[in-house]
Amino acid sequence: MTKPLPAWAPWGAAVATGLLLGLSQPKVDWNLLAWIAWVPLILAVRGQTPGRVFKLAYAAHFVAFAVLLYWIEVVVRVYGGVPIALSWIPMTLLTAYCALFMSVAFWWARRVELAFPRLSMLWTLPVLITAGEWVRGVLFTGFPWGHPAYSQYRLTRVIQMVDITGIDGLLFVLVLASAGIVAAVDYLRTRRNLTPAVTALVVVAAVLLYGNARYSAFRDVGEGPDRSLKVALLQGNIEQSLKWDDEFRVKTLDIYDRLAREAAGAGAELIIWPETAAPFYFRPGREGESMRLQRLVRDTGVPALIGAPAVEVRNEKPRFLNRAYLLDSEGGLIAWYDKMHLVPFGEYLPLPWAFGWIERLIPAVGNFVPGERRRVLAVPGARFGTLICFESIFPDEARLFVKDGADFLTVITNDAWFLRTSATYQHVSMAVLRAVENRVPVLQAGNTGVTAVIDADGSMREPLAIFEESTMVESIGLQRAPTIYTRYGDVFAYATLILTALSVPAVRRRRKGADTNTNGDSDGNHERIPQPAR
Repeated sequence: MTKPLPAWAPWGAAVATGLLLGLSQPKVDWNLLAWIAWVPLILAVRGQTPGRVFKLAYAAHFVAFAVLLYWIEVVVRVYGGVPIALSWIPMTLLTAYCALFMSVAFWWARRVELAFPRLSMLWTLPVLITAGEWVRGVLFTGFPWGHPAYSQYRLTRVIQMVDITGIDGLLFVLVLASAGIVAAVDYLRTRRNLTPAVTALVVVAAVLLYGNARYSAFRDVGEGPDRSLKVALLQGNIEQSLKWDDEFRVKTLDIYDRLAREAAGAGAELIIWPETAAPFYFRPGREGESMRLQRLVRDTGVPALIGAPAVEVRNEKPRFLNRAYLLDSEGGLIAWYDKMHLVPFGEYLPLPWAFGWIERLIPAVGNFVPGERRRVLAVPGARFGTLICFESIFPDEARLFVKDGADFLTVITNDAWFLRTSATYQHVSMAVLRAVENRVPVLQAGNTGVTAVIDADGSMREPLAIFEESTMVESIGLQRAPTIYTRYGDVFAYATLILTALSVPAVRRRRKGADTNTNGDSDGNHERIPQPAR
């Protein structure tokens, strides 16, 4: 007789899934754990009621996001001035929110399984989790940070498939792998129904074969670029506590003056400064700091992309913007791009009538407004799109730049806020996927790092050491061939959403039919709620 498992066992399995998911992400980077992460949870929820399935799944994903987002507490405490007794509140609230989506997917997968016993959770979970994570990435302006697909950013041959499906296709494969492992264990135990395990094996093999072929096309076969551009990325390493200090402003410009001249001496054709590297409102033609900046660019003779805050007056009211200015080799203003996708509760406060209390808790919340249109910027021989900090975590922001004609992407950021937490590494992992999705180089220039060049196949060149003043000068290949993902976007995710939507009326009809048979069947046959196949 089999000894029953202790009552805590399912909860232990849920915590195990959460830890596997969390530890697969940067900076721990045990990326292979993501391929088995959901196995303990799938085993734990078998035969459970939908409500209990949700609770177990919620515990698992709460742990996963707590491991992933712990750095929010550090930022709020150190730079928000919030005492430690309260600094955990924002992190806990965001963790609780992020954990909802995959937990609802588990809950609904169990509901589907009860309505259609032949449709095991092993089949539906990849679809439902993928749909749920896409929703998390767009709902309420979206927060796709920590999407499980980013755990694979170092496995360059694995991530090649995202040029077709985007990150959601990679997530589908990760969940399918866990489901396939469970199915294989089932088959070894019962010798029945090998189909789910074989399906998972075939899909994973296809992904790896495609990835190897695409990677080889870039590396081994020599799919060379049409042209190249020599770029410089500046890392000023300005401490966050000093960044907006008026007395430190001259020293900040001295640092970037030195770095820019080094870059020009190394033959750079474009110099990229980080987000708000110029800690003042840049006003072309005005004496003072603005004129010094223009003289510096003219002296180097190299076009420069420079991050700086901006203020405009509209209807007699000031509008504050997070801006990237492009100056030509003579120091003249060519164009600019204003950040469109702002950080909620960081750069602005959404729904002040509902969240005004947060501003009292964290006084550092900004009052920026979003930019009004996307601009592809141009230097001689190349066009590029600029993602400012938070924008690089959104696949569609990058995709639309490339679709509009960008040959490469820049990410200018100030990750000094994150100190030495894993958030800095989590951020750059997302830039890697942006490169592969659109097959363009991505250049990330961070105030304190990570500063790196990422090639169109997702290979990251040796980044600059974080929290060090330094310059990186590299040549990038420019060969833009629009990918399926660039052209059509999240069609894979849309397919999972459609399947999810179709499952709702199907389950309701089946449940309604079961209720009718139970309550009013004339010959006395009562339909039992179907149980999942073992």
